[in-house]
Amino acid sequence: MKNEKHHTLRLNTPGRALLSYVSSGAVAKMIGILATPVFTRMLGGEEYGSVAFYLSVVGVVSSVISPLVSGSRIYGVVSKYKSDFSTVTLSAVTPILAFCGGICIVLFTFKALFPLDTTFILLVTLQVISDSIVLIYLTAERYNYEHKRVAALTLTEAALSPIISFLLIRIFGKSYLMRVLGLLLPPLVIAIVIVAIAAYRGKARKDCTSLILSSGIPLIPLSLITSLSAYSDRLLTAFLLGNSGIAKYSVAHTVGAGLLFAVSALSASFIPWMLRRMERAEYERVGEVSESVIILLCAGGVFLIVLSPEIMRIFAPADYYVAIYAVIPIALSAVPIFISSTASAAILHTGGGKSLIISRLAALFTAALLGVALIPSLSYLGAGLSALASECAGAIINCLTLKKRGSERIIRIGNSRLALVILISIYPVLPALYENLALRILTLIIPSVIALNLLFSRGRLLLEG
Repeated sequence: MKNEKHHTLRLNTPGRALLSYVSSGAVAKMIGILATPVFTRMLGGEEYGSVAFYLSVVGVVSSVISPLVSGSRIYGVVSKYKSDFSTVTLSAVTPILAFCGGICIVLFTFKALFPLDTTFILLVTLQVISDSIVLIYLTAERYNYEHKRVAALTLTEAALSPIISFLLIRIFGKSYLMRVLGLLLPPLVIAIVIVAIAAYRGKARKDCTSLILSSGIPLIPLSLITSLSAYSDRLLTAFLLGNSGIAKYSVAHTVGAGLLFAVSALSASFIPWMLRRMERAEYERVGEVSESVIILLCAGGVFLIVLSPEIMRIFAPADYYVAIYAVIPIALSAVPIFISSTASAAILHTGGGKSLIISRLAALFTAALLGVALIPSLSYLGAGLSALASECAGAIINCLTLKKRGSERIIRIGNSRLALVILISIYPVLPALYENLALRILTLIIPSVIALNLLFSRGRLLLEG
């Protein structure tokens, strides 16, 4: 008898690592989302709004530090100097502390102009420092394909945060500080342990620090502008509608941004494939796939909006429901976000990084001007429309830049314009049907038919892509 060989499908190390990173990151995000209904009910509107404002400020401040500790920076240091995480961590701690100290001084200087107090500023600073140090460690471990450690630490931090917040609120009362401490303590403790181990095992290197600064500092303006445009709707909502306003809007934003998880996953797989096809000048094929993705995102947006009343009722108390109309523009913004990220990657690939600053500045000014104009009159819907207009402005300029470079064919909507018009025209109709679940479900027939037709007609192309 011949020996039978049993072949088993096994992922190689990079494949296992990628699967682990994506799955652990998705679960960590889902833990944060699933904690939303708990804390919207445990905390009052004002207190939950303070938490939402805190997260927005942390997001903006982190954008100043992120270019210094991003994956490409840390990978470059580890690769060039053959450094382990101890050397990388200690080499990056000094610039992190210096930049965070400078930001802290700026916030203290102008705190009279903003709803900031000393405790709030110190907590934001500690949060950014802690998150940055943890990010450095995770990035260095990803470089070495230590996916089990990365997954374990990511999930542990994500799980501990709501648990600690829940216990602190139950013990010490319904204050936003208890939720903020729950967000801060896990990364802070982990960061202290990381720095202690790094100091025991290694030491900082000036050449590593110089490389981090020289490669990261030029990217700070773009990172800050991008972050300000992304958070402008929430920050302006806090200033114009107060903490209670941003509490309601942040929940609506969470619901509407559910489609952005799909955008992130699609971009992570589509952009590397697109860049390879661009090198072969296969622009038409890229255009077909991008067109298909845009249609699927529009169809997905209809599904999300149809179910948004039920999701809002699960996520928050009844008084948050007034912000539901913001879900529509936020869900629709998934399309320009995908177009903009795709175009940005192509522009960077062809050496046009400077034009990205122009597109992000246009997005920022659009968001600021429309936010100030629309939020006082249209409230939450105005904030959502300003966010949508901001993303559209950035996407349009990026597409014009692509056209100048002769690469506009990678983003195509012409052949399916009718399907897009039908899908987008459904969006304004849905609010009138919010009180009638049966009619809302009936509206899903059209996007379902369009999506199925797309999958049958171009399914093979999408799978090959």
